[in-house]
Amino acid sequence: MKYVITAARDYEETIVEELKKYFFNEVRFKDIYPNFGNIRISGVHPFVYLIDAEINDKPVPQGLFPSITVISDNDQKNPEIDIPTLVEDAEVKSPEISDIKENRDAYIISDKDLDILDSLTQESNSIFAEGINQNRRANLVIEIWSQNMKVKNRLYDLTLLFFIGKKRFTLKSDYDIVIDEKSVSGERSGNYNYDFGKVIYGGMLRMSIDHVIAQYEIDTDLQTLTGVIHTYKEVKDSG
Repeated sequence: MKYVITAARDYEETIVEELKKYFFNEVRFKDIYPNFGNIRISGVHPFVYLIDAEINDKPVPQGLFPSITVISDNDQKNPEIDIPTLVEDAEVKSPEISDIKENRDAYIISDKDLDILDSLTQESNSIFAEGINQNRRANLVIEIWSQNMKVKNRLYDLTLLFFIGKKRFTLKSDYDIVIDEKSVSGERSGNYNYDFGKVIYGGMLRMSIDHVIAQYEIDTDLQTLTGVIHTYKEVKDSG
């Protein structure tokens, strides 16, 4: 039986959740601008719902604005790490399985398969895997939209400081997401939308982030066979 362990954290979702903690629990934006309530922070652009409402005659959801949208518009192998991605062997033991259990959001594997691998690594047993890991670089676009220009500007400033301040170290230490600080740039003003019967003010931030993905395959049938393979010295000539 083959089992595949994929390590690929959803960095967009992770950043969305950390932005929510920042704005809701630390900055407490709702208390600064009580007339606007909490910000809608998501990976889905608010204009998607406005367009859907126009095309399909659906009601517009409440609380679309002000909004912050996290979008990865490009993802590639990190160009600064000029190392070929080669297949390599890895030994999987109980601590590795425990790490997967403790960080389920960072791995793609079913609970059923994980339980089987857990049982195979009990009592200091090892299983062997073959696969790759690669350093990736993603280009993030953070879009900020509000029907109030002052609110949009304040959101821009606070979001910028999230990515260049202390929070970028939290992203690195807790999630292995590295913000390339020198790449952080933006458009604080000059973005407007008039498509939906009212003016909506926009701000944009762009940056590069580095992350790692990996995938390893474990073939338990092959590992069983390795236990009965004979060396050439043990093979007798039957002729």
